[in-house]
Amino acid sequence: MNMRTPTYGLAFATALVGAACVVGYPPVGGDDASDGQDTTDASEDDATTDTSEDDASTGTDGTEDGETTDTDSSEEDASTEEDASTEDTTTGGGEGCVPVDDGLFQFEIGLDGQSVGQTTLDEGCTIAEVNEDDGLQLVLDCFSGTLELSMSGSPAIEPLGTVGDPVALWLHTSMTAETWMRIDYPERDASRFVIYGGTLAPDDAYFPLPWGLAPVDACEPHDDGCLFLAAETLGVSFEGQELEVGDSDYGEITFDNLPVPVPELRMWVDRAFQVTGGHRDCLPEIESTFGYRLHLTSVGRPVEGDTCDPGLQEPCATGLHCCYPCGIPDCDFLCTAEDSNTMECPPPAP
Repeated sequence: MNMRTPTYGLAFATALVGAACVVGYPPVGGDDASDGQDTTDASEDDATTDTSEDDASTGTDGTEDGETTDTDSSEEDASTEEDASTEDTTTGGGEGCVPVDDGLFQFEIGLDGQSVGQTTLDEGCTIAEVNEDDGLQLVLDCFSGTLELSMSGSPAIEPLGTVGDPVALWLHTSMTAETWMRIDYPERDASRFVIYGGTLAPDDAYFPLPWGLAPVDACEPHDDGCLFLAAETLGVSFEGQELEVGDSDYGEITFDNLPVPVPELRMWVDRAFQVTGGHRDCLPEIESTFGYRLHLTSVGRPVEGDTCDPGLQEPCATGLHCCYPCGIPDCDFLCTAEDSNTMECPPPAP
């Protein structure tokens, strides 16, 4: 999933270099076809053909079928060892084709107690504080300073890490406060994405969109009295499952592999619309033209040392096997690095 191979995650080899330059990073859940350029024209039929189809194959080998449900329809598919569920649950006030800004997801970012301003950061950090008393507040000790991130969402947003955990941060902000951020959590094979701006990806930086994120549908423009806004539906592909979430909606994909850690993807779409025009006598604030504000998290399969279930088709992350390392009864199966000679579980310790 997110950090288990060089295909995903920020490169820690460059993480301590600091913010001197943007080295970029390989995409999560896909190949380099999704280069992070502007993908905001939702009316085109090929909105997902360059990303979602390729990305769907990288998360799974296609043998896992699941049960898919949303608010409008349901399908029943044959299930294998792993049952997946997909939910698109309307938690905001949107009415389909009328964009509504009701605070489904909100965030603030500061650096050393000040506004971030226009910047690009690409570096390793350590989680210094986690507070969940009122939303979620994270404090990261980074090369460039102390980064403060405050978020709130419905449903609640989880920390993904604990104090002392290493993370990899990529942050790009514009002069108008547009924000594109990715945080990778190698301890959990997890990633967090925050997107806020007029485009899903910045025009002046490399930001591969996660899991084939792209517009998949759009409504006819709505006249809000100043601007003409076309509400969009955004889609992703994760572990062979498709998820579509519209403006002011929340959706998730989860796999029922308990009690072992489960792959999951959660997406809060506070805004998803395109500005198609406006009234000549109206001068909107720049912030009102930003059509995207969303938060996405994904958690992968168990990493090395995690408890695993040998009965599952893919019980561990890539390069790991679900092994019985202790050699005596009543031990846990653990995700273990494969033997370089046999490409299987290494022999138990004597």
